Amino acid sequence: MTGEGYMRVAQAGEIFRILLANLGFRRFQLHCAPGWSYLEWLLDDFVEVQGDRLQRLQAGAEGGARAAREARKRIRAARMLQFILYDLMARPLYRAAGLPMPVSTRKAMALTRELIPTLRPLSEITSYVGEALDELREGADLVLNVGPNSCMVASMGEVLTPAIVHAAGAGHGRVQHLLSADGDVNEELLTVALLKAMGPERYYAAARADRSAGSRQAGFQGDRVASA
Repeated sequence: MTGEGYMRVAQAGEIFRILLANLGFRRFQLHCAPGWSYLEWLLDDFVEVQGDRLQRLQAGAEGGARAAREARKRIRAARMLQFILYDLMARPLYRAAGLPMPVSTRKAMALTRELIPTLRPLSEITSYVGEALDELREGADLVLNVGPNSCMVASMGEVLTPAIVHAAGAGHGRVQHLLSADGDVNEELLTVALLKAMGPERYYAAARADRSAGSRQAGFQGDRVASA
């Protein structure tokens, strides 16, 4: 689950409940790109801009060795802040919870270069494309692009979807755009996306198994009440 930062965080709980209602307990894993990754992306964006400036300075387009030293200093400071955020603050928390670390925006941006070599326009689209590519290559059945209607990130993501799926390689999952005008999750669209991603056999097998487990649990509880 990726896309626009504040929307994916705001809708994560509701999307999880819809997936749970469709698939049942312990039958899926939902990975959500965290809100703090937006701060990490801002640092990567800053490094990218400073790197461009440094190249111009070294090429003589702008004058001054002092300015070049300042640009390098800013890049080092941004990388240090990234290390503190990702490795010193977030990683121990994820390790304690037994969860995999989210893909770093630095890695995501490197993957994005496969499709957008310049990374322009240096918006969240640069992290979205890389996150989607990484999740598909890691075996995700479904990647959700969450965002508001008319959002630049979401709209560009829609345009780039065929290229993302093609770059991930044959036999990988699919990308579904969950765009919202009023903040509500489109439950019907998400359910259809699940059906398409899993196929009818896997989807309905999960539903039957969940109903069967619920019946066994209800019967067990009834026997226990009767014995009491």
